[in-house]
Amino acid sequence: MTETITHHLIERYWDGSQWSWNDHGNSVSGDPIVYGRGNLDSLDNAAIRVNVFIRGSNGHLLERSWDGQAWHWNDLGGAISDAPLQWIGHGNFWAVDNDQIRIRIFAQGSTGHLIEYHWNTFAWQMVDHGINFKNNVSLTGDLVTPLVQGDRTNPNVDSFRMATSRALTDGELVSYLRRRSMQTVTFEECLTFFLTVAVIIYLWMQ
Repeated sequence: MTETITHHLIERYWDGSQWSWNDHGNSVSGDPIVYGRGNLDSLDNAAIRVNVFIRGSNGHLLERSWDGQAWHWNDLGGAISDAPLQWIGHGNFWAVDNDQIRIRIFAQGSTGHLIEYHWNTFAWQMVDHGINFKNNVSLTGDLVTPLVQGDRTNPNVDSFRMATSRALTDGELVSYLRRRSMQTVTFEECLTFFLTVAVIIYLWMQ
């Protein structure tokens, strides 16, 4: 899926015999994130679910979802920039039930804050992580693909850890590390975590 000059979300798909176009409409900007779940080995469209996330021209995060029978739009709100999105998911992605998974979409807010959209197994929540460091220096550049540690097949929040990084406007790299309490921790703790992982990888390769 991609954006066109009409700013519609456009899908190019193979139906088993030929390629076809599908115009999903709306008004979007930037590149989408797409993931599928359910029985992806099946050719039965009812056996899968597809979720597409993209920035709307109104600055909101938009979701385009396939529920097994039809496509639907969902406006998740917010005010995000056109910087690339990042996502992470954990839980049972073989299931089509929404309460079996958790999804987290990370975006740069129009204010320079780190914004998280979290599917908590029954509803979407938006979390503004702010810029609580370096005297409120704004974020810039692209988010680094989140690093995940723990059991990604378990939807419980205490089963994993994750971190995502991005640059500040003054050039320093900062990280957000998520713990069981789901609280943001200090840069020093994040740095210790990444250095520990690097040492373990180095020793393992020797």
